Amino acid sequence: MRGWILLLGFLAGGLLSSLEAMKDRPDSSLLAAGIEAALKGDLPKLEELLAREDSTEWLNTPYQDGPTFLTLACYHGYPRLVEKLLAHPSIDVNQPGDLLALPRGSALTVLARRRILYTDHLQILQQLLRHPQLAVNQPNENGANTLQMSITQGHDEAVELLLQHPDIDINQKYSGLPPLIMAAYLNEGRIIAHLLARPE
Repeated sequence: MRGWILLLGFLAGGLLSSLEAMKDRPDSSLLAAGIEAALKGDLPKLEELLAREDSTEWLNTPYQDGPTFLTLACYHGYPRLVEKLLAHPSIDVNQPGDLLALPRGSALTVLARRRILYTDHLQILQQLLRHPQLAVNQPNENGANTLQMSITQGHDEAVELLLQHPDIDINQKYSGLPPLIMAAYLNEGRIIAHLLARPE
């Protein structure tokens, strides 16, 4: 009997802890609405959500431990949405999120993992690079940062933009290789030229 009483007490304590934790979680319906807006490029809906007084509570929260609004808007190429998100005073531009099968990382590293960067994506890259809190050398969960991934994907225009950031580290290694050696190994002539043109 005593064992049952202890077990019930333990379960009750766990339930109370779960309920307490749920109080601190943002409204999942708001998260879902924001994710849908980011997927569809629905600017009016996103503006409506960002205007809410409680927007700071869920703005940077990954939806179901997956993507954030910002990572989705960046990956899918919606510069107007990205502009609105980056203008919010509580945005965390470096907040990691999961997206599809990509390694968990910030909006910047998620953007760099695209196989093709269209004009809108390059515009978004410029928007991110202008944000004062951007950690431009922050790696994703696999240890690769945006410059390194842009080199491996052959995104020479992205590399050129990244190299204009004052805090970019052109010597940060990935798998033991610095960016210049990576570019040479991959025979990326234009990227090599960009790297050599930038003083260390």
